[in-house]
Amino acid sequence: GASRDAQSVVYVRYPEATLWRANANGGGAAQLTGPSLRASLPHWSPDGSRIAFSGARPGKPWNIFLIPAAGGPAEQITNGDISDLDPTWSANGTKIAFGQRRSVSGKSTDSIQILDLATRKLEQLPGSEGICCPRWSADGKFMMATHGTYDDVMLYDFARQKWTTLVKDKGMIGFMEWTPDGKSVLFDTFDTPQAAFYRIRVSDLKLETVASTTEVRRYYGPFGPWTGMAAEDRKSTRLNSSHITI
Repeated sequence: GASRDAQSVVYVRYPEATLWRANANGGGAAQLTGPSLRASLPHWSPDGSRIAFSGARPGKPWNIFLIPAAGGPAEQITNGDISDLDPTWSANGTKIAFGQRRSVSGKSTDSIQILDLATRKLEQLPGSEGICCPRWSADGKFMMATHGTYDDVMLYDFARQKWTTLVKDKGMIGFMEWTPDGKSVLFDTFDTPQAAFYRIRVSDLKLETVASTTEVRRYYGPFGPWTGMAAEDRKSTRLNSSHITI
């Protein structure tokens, strides 16, 4: 993923699942984690100083870790018993939201948790039971997410304290991301004959197909085929994975 200033990228190298940082042009690559900590789903802090990611040590569940972007030890900040995934930063960088899958009465259930980094207090986002995979908008006003069945795109309005269904019945939802202007949501679908990249405008729920991916060979990571915006094209919005410019 690209940093907010589009000068750097963070990525996971497979199959060893190590975390790396590099300049946007690919130079200056630096390894941030070793082989004893499996890394995935990294996200930059708003100021670019830290990276939050999901990590798993041998025999342990996925949890959320923080690591300085300049390098240093990784700090585990959650302790979910099944998996804590998809860390996403608040606008001011003081909180992290993430999708948590935990065991309740012998059954697994999803929810979105918000962690205050200063107090380490954990709160569940209202109405998020059964919902996972959050993406906080850059202005902090909205949270994008999906149900654990991965068949919809949901939007939480913090001011109204209300969830809205943006998209449903388009196939399995892959990776979601806000456009840089915060007005639209990009997402992709898979395991459907109509697999495609889509963009939906939040103001009026206008949905448009950006490009079909039915003929595109895609890399499937541990959490499905990855999609993200390229650093050099954050303003024009190019999607990494198929190099489709919007």
